[in-house]
Amino acid sequence: NAHNFPLDLAAVEAPAITG
Repeated sequence: NAHNFPLDLAAVEAPAITG
C-alpha cells in the first residue's frame, strides 16, 4: 500500500514477478 509500499511491494510485487 501507499504508506507501507516497501512491504506491500515485497509481499505482492516480488511473488507476482518471480512466480
